[in-house]
Amino acid sequence: MLHFRSFGPAVARSSLREALRAGLGAFVGLGLARLIGAAELRVAAHRAGPTTAADVMSRNLVTVAPDAGLAEIADLFRRYRFTALPVVGAENRFFGVIFQLHLIDRARADALRLDRGFGPAMRRLIERDRDRPVRAADIMGVAGPRAVPETPLAALLPMMADGAVDAVPVLDPGRLVGIVTRTDLVAALARSSLEPAPD
Repeated sequence: MLHFRSFGPAVARSSLREALRAGLGAFVGLGLARLIGAAELRVAAHRAGPTTAADVMSRNLVTVAPDAGLAEIADLFRRYRFTALPVVGAENRFFGVIFQLHLIDRARADALRLDRGFGPAMRRLIERDRDRPVRAADIMGVAGPRAVPETPLAALLPMMADGAVDAVPVLDPGRLVGIVTRTDLVAALARSSLEPAPD
């Protein structure tokens, strides 16, 4: 099968035919939107100059221990409206991050495995009276991107650009010292866009 790579990911000839039938403009528009988005990221990173993770990170963090139950975690997500919750041990030793998506994925998997609806699976997942409660360590992500305080803003942008993560933990020799969220990035980019361009 012939593949075309000029429109982003590999596109099969049959997909190209379908795109032509549906209107090539929409198909090319998708590739153009990706190209424009990538260019905007480069310009934003360039304008941000020497800004680092330490300059934009949130420092007053709400964290959980690896043995925290999912009911507590769900309560924290509701109370603070976070999308990410770092998991730390003694002396802020970083273990991982729980994203709201981890809760949703786990509930979805349980719903499919137990042949239940999503709502009942989520309620069962966060029950405080379970025989073996699900803990933070059971669902946290450990392989996501990480930064150090000196990480340039230009390096942080691509870590969150694809939408896979909403926040990047900032570590100083394995110890959590902050977190950079999408909100932190947007605020930093907005500030830099208001500053005069360097000559």
